[in-house]
Amino acid sequence: MKNQFILIGILSSLFLFSCSTYQPYGEPTALALYDVQDGDLISQNQEVSEADLILHQELWDVAMLAIPADYQHFIVGFRIESDGPDQILASVEPDGEELLDLSSWTLAVDLMDAVDRTGALKTEELTTTLIHEFAHILSLNSNQIIAVNWNEVDFQEDEEDDRYWTSEGIAQEDSYLNLFYQRFWTDELLEAVWNIEDADDDEEYTKLWNDLSIATYTDFITDYAMTNPEEDFAESFAYYVMNPIPEPTGTLSIEKVLFFDSFPEIQSIRTELREMLDFNSEES
Repeated sequence: MKNQFILIGILSSLFLFSCSTYQPYGEPTALALYDVQDGDLISQNQEVSEADLILHQELWDVAMLAIPADYQHFIVGFRIESDGPDQILASVEPDGEELLDLSSWTLAVDLMDAVDRTGALKTEELTTTLIHEFAHILSLNSNQIIAVNWNEVDFQEDEEDDRYWTSEGIAQEDSYLNLFYQRFWTDELLEAVWNIEDADDDEEYTKLWNDLSIATYTDFITDYAMTNPEEDFAESFAYYVMNPIPEPTGTLSIEKVLFFDSFPEIQSIRTELREMLDFNSEES
């Protein structure tokens, strides 16, 4: 049953990675494109001004503080764009079309949401969002997910596969995302989420969303985490990195945060990120 609901989500929101509200988004306008070689930006836009190049480099420098050194090689492209104010601040997407290359990713940052009207970076908000986006790379890269061309899959044949299916492919059995999904998500929750996406109008959508939010209020670290297991993973991970490690309370949202602390390699990632971000932490 689980994979039937996942399939609905794959087909209805294929290849979308974002961090923002639940409102429909306009198509972003690309303002500058960069290749990334050995951590350096190589501009594809000859017309970008010197001032813009400096600003884009500042955004890139912040991004590199939110991505551990061992994972920076996954980023092969950097896009400056905007879909207007207060929409999607940042996103990541894998390269490729029919069969995605999950070893190569492009990071996009919305200029209007990342910079205020004085030209100053919104560093705290940007950093939190970029750590969220890194969580997608952590959980969806080629070491974690088996890339799949869904147009060539016999869904009836694979129906009994209990691993988590994403729009990129099928999660490895011992992958972070599959372990997270198996522990914290259920058939009923997946069905409720996808029913919301199938709402006939805004009024029904809002009612269904509010009902689910009330029923599961302490199960998710943010409302956005309710969107799907990928966003739940990313929001919980961002909280894990950005905050002191919470004491166990039995609350599901806290259990999700503590999930990450059960992996020594993720503990090391947290330590590295907090050191790079120069957090004045009072706990280990």
